Amino acid sequence: MYASLQRYTRFFRSLMFTCDNLEAKLEPCGQASDAFESLRAVVEELMRTPSYDLFVDPVPRSCADYYQLIETPICFRDILRKTQNCRYKSVSGFQRDVFTLITNCLYYNMLDDADQTNNRKQAYSLHAAFLRKLAAVDSGSVDKEDLVQLAQALFGVLEAVYKVRAHDFQLIRYFAVDPKQLPDYEKYVKKPIQLRAILVGAAGAADA
Repeated sequence: MYASLQRYTRFFRSLMFTCDNLEAKLEPCGQASDAFESLRAVVEELMRTPSYDLFVDPVPRSCADYYQLIETPICFRDILRKTQNCRYKSVSGFQRDVFTLITNCLYYNMLDDADQTNNRKQAYSLHAAFLRKLAAVDSGSVDKEDLVQLAQALFGVLEAVYKVRAHDFQLIRYFAVDPKQLPDYEKYVKKPIQLRAILVGAAGAADA
């Protein structure tokens, strides 16, 4: 079973990270207006979708704990501004920002209540929609539907893990703790990994 899981993981990583087209450089703005227009069109269409309104604007500063937990806040309006100003040098940079948007939502909304569960569902839906829309921009050979199905499988596992409880306490909250807050953590855990890193890997936001 462990060997099968390793093969599955390698297959997923190869699909996510070996598409040469995603690493292709975009020409300067004046020379590749079509490429930047395509990226802008993807963002604008997603912004117009009512079910993704959660991601359009920055999280209000009144949500102080959000900015304590989230290291790289970003919203669709930020991403749109970067496409308008030709700030992206590759499609993968654009993709990485959208995946950061998604993983921020999954990391912050970790509680097993109705509101946060619904927010996670929006993030899962956005991930699938984005991969499908990216297919129009990326002409690579990787089948985006394969990526969507694999990501949905991983997110299904993640959702099941989020619901695990012990004595009515949601155990996933232990794994969101910053190890630096635990003096003896590194003494016992030789290869620490945080929930944030797992979410980034599941969404495919890591660099190749």
